[in-house]
Amino acid sequence: MMVLGGIARERGVFDRLAILAVRAARDSASRLFAIVFGVATVITVFLSNDAAAVVLTPAVARAAKRGNVPPLPHLFACAFVANAASFVLPISNPANLVMYGAHLPALGAWVVAFALPSLVALAVTFVVLRALMRNDLHGSVSEVEPPAAADASTKRAIVVLVVACVALVVASFLGLPLGLTTLLLGAIALGVTARFEIAFFRAVIGGVDWPVLALTAGLFAGVGLLRATPAIAMAAALVGQTTSLAPVLANLVVGGVFALACNIANNLPVGLIARAVADHGHESARSFRAIVVAVDLGPNIAAHASLATLLWLSALRREGVHVTALGFLRVGIVVGTLSLIAALLVT
Repeated sequence: MMVLGGIARERGVFDRLAILAVRAARDSASRLFAIVFGVATVITVFLSNDAAAVVLTPAVARAAKRGNVPPLPHLFACAFVANAASFVLPISNPANLVMYGAHLPALGAWVVAFALPSLVALAVTFVVLRALMRNDLHGSVSEVEPPAAADASTKRAIVVLVVACVALVVASFLGLPLGLTTLLLGAIALGVTARFEIAFFRAVIGGVDWPVLALTAGLFAGVGLLRATPAIAMAAALVGQTTSLAPVLANLVVGGVFALACNIANNLPVGLIARAVADHGHESARSFRAIVVAVDLGPNIAAHASLATLLWLSALRREGVHVTALGFLRVGIVVGTLSLIAALLVT
């Protein structure tokens, strides 16, 4: 997924989308916010939350500068959508593959289970975030020049990315192993778009966040060690006890506990723990869906709770925009909490 996002970045696909968004806003900062929210949703759904947080963010920052509008509402949209839309499809967040492992539902079953919670999470996130940012959305957007005509390499990259996204959806529908499928598609896409351009190949590979991959491997090892302790069994027993509660209350309790854990630590290790808890078989299918929503959406409260948000903060710093952890928390504790409660109520 990082390679696919890198191809889009290096071929200027996201920059073009950002310029087109500014032009489509037609002098309205509020309309630009809605367009950015929609673009971030599509990118998260089909290219993962990391792409929306890491690759789209710099393009949106530069587009806001070109349009002479306050950048924070649009940048916050990238961050919050990256988590709010991350359970629309299994490929929208690597944590989904981590939590389900070899038992990942087929695409049809996934959509039935998570379509409504996803729509509710996105709707609440949009309404609440827009309300909090309303003072910065009253201005107008400066006119910008249309993007230059796409050259052959950019057109090729767009076609390859669309084909890869469609192939991932089909693979999910057929129940194919998404990890291996995505790896192969990323390699093929890079070969087709790079061809003999060594500099482009190096730029895409260099843009892969290798420390994140190393960190993920370390988290797997750490949770593997936890399996040898009573901690996982105790967590599984606690989740199992909620089955005696009313379904809605059980969702709120289980989801709240796992969301809190994500915001104390990080959602990837919590997702790995959720997988280990599921192996004990004490939770109901509904309870596990609540856990998935909590692990994907819960990190919208604190900046450190999701790797995507941490990478978003790094992207902001490179663009000269500074958002503190406390500043994110002030917005996230409202947006994240309300959207999480709403999604859990309909899970």
